[in-house]
Amino acid sequence: MVYMTESNFCKFFKKTTTITFSSYLNDLRINAVCKLLLVSEENINNIAYSCGFESLSYFNRVFLNKKQMSPKAFRINHKAK
Repeated sequence: MVYMTESNFCKFFKKTTTITFSSYLNDLRINAVCKLLLVSEENINNIAYSCGFESLSYFNRVFLNKKQMSPKAFRINHKAK
């Protein structure tokens, strides 16, 4: 679509936004996960897969890094409010 290789696109994206494309994509996915955790009783694993994470270990690592808590703790802490 933009006539760039994947590598060139990632370099362009980083230069333009100051964050990597994968970090941006993970932010979008984690935000979608958070919304679903609050409005749904769906299993956390199913939510992670439905938001584009292909590995649960990677999902848990990214979620913990972005939110400083586990998905389960996020659901419990934010549903109580």
